Amino acid sequence: MKLSELLLKFNNNPNMSSFIAKSEDKFDLYANIEKKDNGYIILPKDLFNNALHATKTYIELDNDKELIDCNCGCVSFYKTKECVHIAALYYSGLGLLDKKLFNKEYNKYLNKQNKAIHKDILKKLENDIKVTNPYFGSIHLVPVIEENDKSFTLSLKIGEDKDYVIKNISEFINMTENNIFYSYGQKLEFVHSYECLDLVSKVFYNFLVYVSNIDTEKSINLRKSHILRIFEIYKDNYIFYKRKNEEKPILRLIKDSNDYSINLDSDYLYINSFDSELLFSGVNYTYFINDKNIYAYPYKTRNEGKIFSYLAKLNGKLMVDASSDEFISNVLPLIKNDINISNDFYEKYPIPDIKINSYFSYNSNNIYLTPKIACKEIDRRSPYIRQLLDGYFKNVEAYSFIRNEEKKYYLNSLELQYKFLTSDLSNLKSFGEVFFDEDMKKITAKKSSKTKVNITYNVGLLDFNFENKDLSIDELKEMLKAYHEKKRFIKLKDNSILEIDMDDAKEIDNFLEDFNISIKDIDKPVRKTLNYLLKLVNGIDKNINLDKEVVRIINSIQNYKKNDEIPPMELAKYLREYQIDGYKWLKTLAKYGFGGILADDMGLGKTIEIISFLLSDNKEMPSLIVCPMSLVYNWEIECQKWNYNSNVQIILGNSEEREAIIKNIDNNKKVLYITSYDSLRRDVSFYENKSFRFIIADEAQFIKNQFAQKSEAIKALKSEINYALTGTPIENGLADLWSIFDFL
Repeated sequence: MKLSELLLKFNNNPNMSSFIAKSEDKFDLYANIEKKDNGYIILPKDLFNNALHATKTYIELDNDKELIDCNCGCVSFYKTKECVHIAALYYSGLGLLDKKLFNKEYNKYLNKQNKAIHKDILKKLENDIKVTNPYFGSIHLVPVIEENDKSFTLSLKIGEDKDYVIKNISEFINMTENNIFYSYGQKLEFVHSYECLDLVSKVFYNFLVYVSNIDTEKSINLRKSHILRIFEIYKDNYIFYKRKNEEKPILRLIKDSNDYSINLDSDYLYINSFDSELLFSGVNYTYFINDKNIYAYPYKTRNEGKIFSYLAKLNGKLMVDASSDEFISNVLPLIKNDINISNDFYEKYPIPDIKINSYFSYNSNNIYLTPKIACKEIDRRSPYIRQLLDGYFKNVEAYSFIRNEEKKYYLNSLELQYKFLTSDLSNLKSFGEVFFDEDMKKITAKKSSKTKVNITYNVGLLDFNFENKDLSIDELKEMLKAYHEKKRFIKLKDNSILEIDMDDAKEIDNFLEDFNISIKDIDKPVRKTLNYLLKLVNGIDKNINLDKEVVRIINSIQNYKKNDEIPPMELAKYLREYQIDGYKWLKTLAKYGFGGILADDMGLGKTIEIISFLLSDNKEMPSLIVCPMSLVYNWEIECQKWNYNSNVQIILGNSEEREAIIKNIDNNKKVLYITSYDSLRRDVSFYENKSFRFIIADEAQFIKNQFAQKSEAIKALKSEINYALTGTPIENGLADLWSIFDFL
């Protein structure tokens, strides 16, 4: 069997895909080749077995390098005599044995794989076209709504040229969801799908799925809100509707109409519905019905919508006692601009033409209101003025104005002023005109918005820039200062009153705290070391913009297992997969100058991971391992065991001997030094002029107490990067971990 044929069998296997991705051009790490008279034996290396969890795998190739025999200890091979381990070993072996033939076979596999993908997509396209083509977008659903004594029911019809009754709604939904063929009659049989429905029916279908359940058969009980939604969906389209007094549902067109009005005569406030009957009142429309159509009347104002809503509760007609003080003072002024008032009303209730104009001024940080009555002199003695003023001042109080000792109405708090500036003043305008003086016109309301943070890479540093589309940087600083003082409203220098979104303010304040940025510094470029980028690795808020280089670095850290770093050849074959991951983690951190913790459990081989890492670093600088005294010689033995090819020097002996060794440390020569925590505590002054490439704190729980001399000593040393090794990072509390991170 050829390689291309075997790879194609495991085309969709994620383990195979992963192995190909990480083993490209590194075949010698995964396979050994033994030449035989009649061909080749290919055996896996430990790295191969660790990567794929393979056991007892081998393959035999003939002289043409085709597979003639193989074996593997996995269950898949036991069952089928083929497995991903055989394919991967053939892939590695042929790549190592004959690169030209390997490229030929691998390209042949890629071509076959590409053809298979295209063939599969074409097949799916063919099936999809067969399913939807005959009736694409042409099937319509027609609701059938029937009024009963105290309820409403919905049933359905379906069709293209001719309509058929849907006998079971839940079955219809199931057929549509699962592309099932069904015949309604000679003129309508098709494979159901959402795509077959016309645009209106698609919207209605989504609503139908929402209101139905698995037990729904021919009809569904509806609430008023459901009917209003159906009317909205089918505006300018037909539905069947049956009133209580009708024998059967009638096909009716739902359309807009502006022919309706609210009238007030001497006895009633009522809806003029002409030849139609009031049906429903909703949020945006009141609906009327006659024998042919359903009419949707759109409200012109918010007050008009309220009047229609209340009149609908009384079948469109409200008996009015116009002589009552409450109607004259509280209701009529608010609705008179939204209704038609008949002459017989004014004949029965002679109401003078009186306006109450509202004059607003701004002075000493307060908003003042001065009402002025505009009317004929003779009408000033009318009792209607008192009634009108009662209604007017009730509305004034609704805006939270209070009356002072001088009988002036005013707003003194920023919160109340903000609410007034953002309020609908139509109620006051129904009494008369509204005027603002020049100072009042300058006062505006503003709401804080999300603050964006732009983070850019700048030669090993991060630059932070803050912007808010509604606020200047100075205003942003004022907002954050107010947030700290627990204020929700502040007045800005431009005379605008700002409402602080506390969640947004908390978000940016937390960001500043996390990144150790002072509020007073956000108006100038803020620069931080690259290690602050690690705070973004676990998630990026949508209001943080990162440039391409920052994104690349974050992706590199997040996907450290996929980097191209390979342990030194002499040690790679001894490393387990998780140790290779640890090695890659250390290399990724070092690449960007970050320290870190290697916190594998005890006995899992952190030592060989560090030795591999130190061996791979080519910078000519010394490194220092600090560990408990009991482990100093163990580190020396491990370095010898794993052929650490740089100089290794233990800092031991009496004080003079240790001082001599330390003073001879060359800051520009790669040497690994090993000392104990106790020795370092006594010798720390000797290291004053020494700089290390790496300082590694083994058994880092020894520096968990930030105030201990051991902790202070190791933190006093100079180095480019620090690492901590520990199997027990936390013993008593988070303070233990804090001290270790303080070292990093």
